[in-house]
Amino acid sequence: MFINLEADTIKSNQPKTINKRKTKMPMEPVSIEPIPEPKSEPTEEPKALETVQAKSPPLPIKRGRPPAAPDLTKSTITLHLANIVFLDRMCANIRESTRVIIDRGCILRALVTSLQDCKLDLSSCSTEEQLVEVISKRMRGER
Repeated sequence: MFINLEADTIKSNQPKTINKRKTKMPMEPVSIEPIPEPKSEPTEEPKALETVQAKSPPLPIKRGRPPAAPDLTKSTITLHLANIVFLDRMCANIRESTRVIIDRGCILRALVTSLQDCKLDLSSCSTEEQLVEVISKRMRGER
């Protein structure tokens, strides 16, 4: 073995080794088969261009709660548990019979709007019980 200082290479008569353990593995030529070309099918003659209307892109799916109407203001009220259970059952009954989803707020807004429309004078009421009595009489048709 000798070192050629001009070319900085090492020449040896020994077979080439792959790893540091000096395992002798002869380099054999590898045969590579050519990749077959894809078979081309007969192509049809191009058809005359047709006028096609562009389709508009599909609308995005809106998820979550629907946006509130601009005239609505969020408010927090305190209700008895029995009132909430009653409203929830009413919502479920409406959903079952009409397949339309109505929430508690919608029922409460409808009650307040109907109370406004009937022009009922509640100024003489000083307790919740009196309010219930006056409003119930009016809803039953009594004056």
